[in-house]
Amino acid sequence: METPKVPHPSESIDYRSSIIKLKKREGKALLQSQATLSHYEILIKHYKPQLNGCFCGIASAAIVLNALGVREVEITQQDIWVFVANRMLKKEKHIRYGLTLSQVEYILDSHHVKIQKRCYENPHKVLKKFKKDLDEVFKSENKFIIINFWRSFRKHSGDTAQHRIHPHWIPIDVLSVLMLSLIHISEPTRQAEI
Repeated sequence: METPKVPHPSESIDYRSSIIKLKKREGKALLQSQATLSHYEILIKHYKPQLNGCFCGIASAAIVLNALGVREVEITQQDIWVFVANRMLKKEKHIRYGLTLSQVEYILDSHHVKIQKRCYENPHKVLKKFKKDLDEVFKSENKFIIINFWRSFRKHSGDTAQHRIHPHWIPIDVLSVLMLSLIHISEPTRQAEI
């Protein structure tokens, strides 16, 4: 088995040619043909673009918490930001690069969400394990996966800010390499899923 090439962070990872936009005919067809449709419908109702470039983890946590219905009133990104600033940050009350997956895990855990964290490092095993996790999640309407992956290309980054990159499909083999690329640039818990 050939080892997938995991790029160094200084390399540009332009995966845009692999993207299949959800709004396009092919993207809609994929969505209709997958077990993902019910999950998509649940999540999209709670989707809000991130408020700033560092809020990808905060926006993702808000989407998941609202999809799970942990409170009767909507949890906003601002609610989570206040929580992060008051409980997780020391002197400086700002975040420069966004939250780590461990920090997102703490936010979800504080809302009594059951979490199973996976950290992938072996290129040979990541795809197999990730597919198994996806199969399990798609069998339940109250399980979701948050994936942290490297989205930088040509000095641009993609995130949950809808005006930057619209919701889209990424082939799983490409996504697994993007997940592994975080090994080079961040704490080990970022190359993971919750």
